Amino acid sequence: MRQSFKYRLYPNKAQQQMIEDTLEHCRLLYNRLLTESKEAYEKFGHTLSYVAQANSFPARKDAIPTLHSVNSQALQDVAQRLDKAFQAFFRRVKNGEKAGYPCFKSVGRYHSFTYPQRGYALRDGCVYLSKIGDVKLKRHRPSEGTIKTCTFVAKNRKYYAVFSCEVEAAPLPTSQTMMGGDLGIKHLLVTSDGECFDHPQSLRKAERKLKRLQRAVARKKKGSRRRKKAVRRLAQAHERVANQRRDAAHKISRYLVNTDGLIAFEDLNAQGLLKNHQLAKSMADAGWHQLFQYTTRRSPGASIGPPLRARFGKPPIKPSDRSKWTNTLSVSGLSLAALARACKMWLESGAGTSESSLPNSLRRRHFQQRDVRRRTPRVMRLGDCVARYAWRWITTSPSAWLAGRVSTASSYSGQVGFQLMRRRL
Repeated sequence: MRQSFKYRLYPNKAQQQMIEDTLEHCRLLYNRLLTESKEAYEKFGHTLSYVAQANSFPARKDAIPTLHSVNSQALQDVAQRLDKAFQAFFRRVKNGEKAGYPCFKSVGRYHSFTYPQRGYALRDGCVYLSKIGDVKLKRHRPSEGTIKTCTFVAKNRKYYAVFSCEVEAAPLPTSQTMMGGDLGIKHLLVTSDGECFDHPQSLRKAERKLKRLQRAVARKKKGSRRRKKAVRRLAQAHERVANQRRDAAHKISRYLVNTDGLIAFEDLNAQGLLKNHQLAKSMADAGWHQLFQYTTRRSPGASIGPPLRARFGKPPIKPSDRSKWTNTLSVSGLSLAALARACKMWLESGAGTSESSLPNSLRRRHFQQRDVRRRTPRVMRLGDCVARYAWRWITTSPSAWLAGRVSTASSYSGQVGFQLMRRRL
């Protein structure tokens, strides 16, 4: 399996200038190759292949002597990137998705170049890059396996080296436990065991600062040095938000992989949910897909499929009706006819237990993972449990129910629910 190791680089001023020149040459070459592919498609009905464009590099170097200052492997990777962009474009067109034609790279929009095979060497305290020299490197952890590629990244005046290595999959601790995860906004993840991972809300907390920095950019004159400084400060603030979100996803995914034997997430329709403009920003800030990705990458042999995502190569779990997980009581299997979004707790008759909406849905999911309690959910009738209007009274004073009334007989709780609903109706 492939694993990437990212290290911070500290080039001197001369090396920084060579890095910027290399990125600029790669950007201009990318735009030129894109123009030629576009013209070839308009004339002949097909784009230029990677081999055809790569074979033209010797002649290009003779016509443009400055290209000799860039490693040949890095130039070949530019053509490879454009070829992949066109392949993805035609695939999306074939599948009826949004096309997304490859676009030209403006100044400051090309941030990395790659050495696919050779031209680099990892040494003690530094990394050798062809045409650039030995660059100081902070190796905070040792790399593993065989290095296959090296990608040099420049971001917000910070430089990184990313080594893609071929490593053997380390066996994870064997565990027979199963976990169902419910993703949300208030809590980023709630497990079937009742564990809650809070939403870091990185964007919400930094929103005031981001607005102030954005206004500072808008006030500056375009093309001025002060505007460039303001743009850099704004980019650094956004980078900090992204780093906080990524850190939370890394820690949660590592904890889940080391703890549970099978992990299942609800396959949410994120694009459809983002159409709700009242919750779109919080949903995007949560980073659900990022948590999916990190959990899957840390699980060797993982298989992903709708409607749930499972790891350890086990087949995807298909519950009978996932639309009723939150509205179905985990103990008795009763299905609530109507459950408001604000309802966070209710009392279930027949078992004398109080429920919370999120852990309840996860317990239902956990039961379906174990192939137990396959009873057909029935719509709740009047007096079966406290629901609909009664939940408002419970949420306003839950301590009274948790103190003594939760453990009362089912008939008593059913009568109370009937009286409350009749009074409210």
